[in-house]
Amino acid sequence: MCEKPLDIKTAKIDAALEACKKYGVKLGGIFQNRLNPASKAIKAAIDNGEVGRLYLGNIQVKWWRSQEYYDRGGWRGTWEMDGGGSLMNQSVHTIDLFQWFMGPVKSVYAKTAIYAHKIETEDAGLALVTFKNGALGTIIGTTAAYPGLDTTVQIHGENGSIYMQDGKIRVWRLRGEREAEVEREMIERFSGKAAGSGASSDPEAIATTGHAGQVQDMVDAILEDRDPVVPGAEARHAVQIIEAIYESARTGREVELD
Repeated sequence: MCEKPLDIKTAKIDAALEACKKYGVKLGGIFQNRLNPASKAIKAAIDNGEVGRLYLGNIQVKWWRSQEYYDRGGWRGTWEMDGGGSLMNQSVHTIDLFQWFMGPVKSVYAKTAIYAHKIETEDAGLALVTFKNGALGTIIGTTAAYPGLDTTVQIHGENGSIYMQDGKIRVWRLRGEREAEVEREMIERFSGKAAGSGASSDPEAIATTGHAGQVQDMVDAILEDRDPVVPGAEARHAVQIIEAIYESARTGREVELD
């Protein structure tokens, strides 16, 4: 079991996947936000057709990290050790959720920048995403948004819209006879304190509830001889997307994913 990202290079992830397959070892990646009750509710609504055909989606990770944070340890904000900046380190969790909700990514067109820190990698990035199902999306990820704001996910489909902020449902408006009542129920049900919601400005505020759930799931997966909740091949997707974003930012061109 490996923390996010599984590695900072998909080539190394592929080597790990091949080795695990060869020796019959299970590989799981830590993307604990998938276990968040609100995230699971959104995924279920998409998969069972409640949202309908997906049209648009966007995610924003508007966080703050100090220069001292990057200086501490010497590896943060470096290409060699961190693999990137605000996208690879902080936004990778929400990028994973985005592709989990919206489906496989076809292409990205991106820009990145360094605004508030003395680091090698970006502290701000923006990408236009085209999904294989025809939907469009945007990604914004930054650690330059002082004092640290929120993490948001918006999903729009033919039957309505869902908006999640810091792991809590803020809008759940899907067509139906009881749509207003259902929205009130969903907001009430999923508006409690989300694990790690203070992490936008303090990395030590990241809670471990989801991690504990994934560790238990990994134990169960071994005992039951099944895949973990986030198998290695799934954990690979977010890194592949971020690699494509960096390539697009470097070349100024739209980059298609395999």
